Amino acid sequence: MNSSECSLTLGIWQDTCVPGDVAANLAAVSGAAATAAGRGVELLVFPECFLTGYFNSGGAEAVARKVDKNVINSLHGIAKTNAIALLVGLYELRPSGVHNAALLIGANGEPLATYRKRALYGEWERTEFMPGKAPVLVEYRGIRIAVLICFDLEFPELARECARNGADLIAVPTALMEPFGCVARHLVPTRAFENQVYVAYANRTGRESGIRYHGHSSICGPDGNRLVSAKDSGPELLVATVASSTVAVARRGCCHVAEAARLGLY
Repeated sequence: MNSSECSLTLGIWQDTCVPGDVAANLAAVSGAAATAAGRGVELLVFPECFLTGYFNSGGAEAVARKVDKNVINSLHGIAKTNAIALLVGLYELRPSGVHNAALLIGANGEPLATYRKRALYGEWERTEFMPGKAPVLVEYRGIRIAVLICFDLEFPELARECARNGADLIAVPTALMEPFGCVARHLVPTRAFENQVYVAYANRTGRESGIRYHGHSSICGPDGNRLVSAKDSGPELLVATVASSTVAVARRGCCHVAEAARLGLY
């Protein structure tokens, strides 16, 4: 099938999770996958560090050690049992240190890629995590998927890199907190429009160690319009269809792309 004819049913799972309780969060992933599969979702995106909790003050390495081979195998099993691809945020322990990462698993339970957050936010993240060094681009069912994590998307250079690499979709696990709601309201659709890509922004909700998460997850089309969006609180499943032909049409019709190419920027 020509890539211009491909589409994917995309889901975002907006919810809270339990800091440090990997078993409880794994159960939540399992339940969410079953619910989303029942809605026909082919790829389900979870928030940043959903499996581990985002803010585990001073204990990131200890929590990362809980994400062992059995836990990763369980994630693979959840994907395969429900025949749904998953993008799950988690702490990843490597010899070089702990990473804020997102694991992409295919519907057959096979791992497709791991993206490691490159733009670490604030002193706490820079203390607890090692920065990633490389972009990720995976073609899945004809849709070219790039991954960024939260603060990464706030740098136009990283989103443009995804587009220049050929992405149709930028999937973004995030833990956007108050008072930065302007990112969800304004920056996310802007990144979609300026790059003519879909942006799936999967945010947390609820509270964690004094942090209030903003919610307002969304899936934006390559024209910058929101296809679906969530409220600011409570669990919610968002579903939309991503079509590579829509990306192609948007890019042909957008003078920004042609001008950027002329200037050597795209």
